[in-house]
Amino acid sequence: MTQRTIVVVSAVLLVALLVSGCAAGGKASTAATPNPDAAPARPRVSGVTAEAFVTPVRQADLAFKAGGRVAEVAVKEGEKVQAGQKLVRLDDSSLQAGVAQAEATLARAQAELANTKAGATPEKIAEAQAGVAKAEAALQEAKSGPTAEAIAVAQSRVNTLRAQLASKQAGPTNEAIEASNSTVLQAAAAVKQAQSDYDRVAGNGEVRVREPAALALQDATLRYEAAKANHQALLNGATPQEVAVLRAQVAEGQSALQQAQAGPTPEKIAQAEAGVESAKAALAQVKAGATKEQIAVGEASVKVAEAGLEQAKTALADAVLAAPFDGTVSNFNLQPGQFVAPASTVITIADLSGWQLETDNLTEIEVVQVTEGQKVKYTVDALPGESFEGKVIRVKPRSEKKAGDVTYTVVIGLDKPDPRLRWGMTTAVQIPNGNPG
Repeated sequence: MTQRTIVVVSAVLLVALLVSGCAAGGKASTAATPNPDAAPARPRVSGVTAEAFVTPVRQADLAFKAGGRVAEVAVKEGEKVQAGQKLVRLDDSSLQAGVAQAEATLARAQAELANTKAGATPEKIAEAQAGVAKAEAALQEAKSGPTAEAIAVAQSRVNTLRAQLASKQAGPTNEAIEASNSTVLQAAAAVKQAQSDYDRVAGNGEVRVREPAALALQDATLRYEAAKANHQALLNGATPQEVAVLRAQVAEGQSALQQAQAGPTPEKIAQAEAGVESAKAALAQVKAGATKEQIAVGEASVKVAEAGLEQAKTALADAVLAAPFDGTVSNFNLQPGQFVAPASTVITIADLSGWQLETDNLTEIEVVQVTEGQKVKYTVDALPGESFEGKVIRVKPRSEKKAGDVTYTVVIGLDKPDPRLRWGMTTAVQIPNGNPG
């Protein structure tokens, strides 16, 4: 074998080895490729770390149940208040009127119930007997018919109304115009005399001298203006409204006269007899006293009125916001006259005597490792280089969604709160695994 042949064979063998190696390597690489659908293994976390903020141990956001306009602002932001202290009051004038009306309604219902339970008093019996006597008199009058005197009175009234209507329609007579004009002239003369009397004492420094003259001038002027107005009305004649009123009165008078002239009718007698029967039934009921049903109705009316009064008082009380506990006013900027919407927070009260932490980003994966009583270490961004301790006191049951994550709030009590802490400061909390300490 020549040297050239040896070289060619060696090259072929080398290429074969390379191809074989690549094939073997390709198979190994394919076997080691991970499955992209498989979920990545989640490492176990030893304890959790979360961001938290400093909050008061107790706080309350206050709102009115019903909207309205602010009538009184009794505090200012930053002021310390005591439990029950008035903070803000809405305009409650209509609510006070509602309470007064409800009290009056209750008083009437109570009086009616007491009157019902009182039974047949001498006064009630006398009143009912008087009603019977009046009804019997009306029946007797219906049967006997009107007297000649009553007919004459009705006729006289019709004649008078007709004369007044005719006078209005005819317009004023010359004599009436002259008399009215004379009244105007006399009133003008009286004003002139009163003005002269006042001018003589106008410069006098004593009020007791000027005042009578001034009053006399004022009275004379008013009389003059009235006389002129009456004179002008006389010249203008009757208005359509005045004529219409007189015609209606004439028609009414004629109807009354016709009824008087017609005498007793079956309809009048029947109506009067029904009135007598009704009055006698009322007297019998008074003597018998109230029934159980009537008393029950009265008692029910009292209960309804009591409920109405309680509701009105509650609405009045709801117009005032009071401090639910001792604390400090915060998040507050109201002015009298400002309108507030119902259920909208208008003031916050916080107990700043102590602090706690509330986490902001503890996920659902992490919260399962947290239990009440666990020891906690935390640092405060505003106090670098220092570390503090606390304890988990509550895990709020309801989650929130923040930046696409489901988070839970954990409340942490502080062992020795630093006096430099302030509301809203940012902290980093470490909650190690382990049983509560």
